[in-house]
Amino acid sequence: MLLLVLNCLLDETLAQDFNLAVEHIVAQAAPGAEYTLLPLPELGREDLEFDKYTHLLVSGSEASVLDDNPWDGDLAGLITSFVQSGRCVLGICYGHQFIVRTLAGRKYARHRSRKVWGWLPLEFAANPLYENTGRSVCLTVNSDEVFDLPPEFKVLASLDHCRVMAYQYGDRPVWGVQFHPEYGLADGDRVIEVVQSYADPESYTMISGRVDDEILQKNTAIFESFFKRLPD
Repeated sequence: MLLLVLNCLLDETLAQDFNLAVEHIVAQAAPGAEYTLLPLPELGREDLEFDKYTHLLVSGSEASVLDDNPWDGDLAGLITSFVQSGRCVLGICYGHQFIVRTLAGRKYARHRSRKVWGWLPLEFAANPLYENTGRSVCLTVNSDEVFDLPPEFKVLASLDHCRVMAYQYGDRPVWGVQFHPEYGLADGDRVIEVVQSYADPESYTMISGRVDDEILQKNTAIFESFFKRLPD
């Protein structure tokens, strides 16, 4: 495995926290694996050789998938290249949404009318990515969502207020998760604090479920399964 991690977070503190989370996850789920952490602003660099990577991980972001941003063309091209060549892709939150935007169109994304944030329990459908996970608790802090996906997207987890919490793109090694399995309790709480600092208090409901780092450790299995998957 040679992993490319695209960090799409714009806030410097959140971007650093995500990088530390990735370092921890790789050390646990794929010890010794080679990986590159790439900040989103560097995506357009001409010296980068994306063809050598077998796995792509696209992070969350404060940006909206519904907006036009200067990196959109490069990001869509990167995702398309990985999918068409049968390589492995995992999108988290914004990454999950941008995969849908790239492969199906922006019409399948929307702003959420009521945001529900916090540590939420999830049940996963049988799938290679979740074979050792089952029921878990995950951080959710999204303002946008994907919905009513075309049939080639298989929905793997749902909540009443967000029907597409996870999907697989056909039988390809391409997955999206609306939640954040990468964070432990302290880092996740910091993400919540940052999001709350600029959000309208009337626009969201905060859920404070019972959670600790031992429970969250189960989410490492998602990355273990992803890293073990070989390109098609």
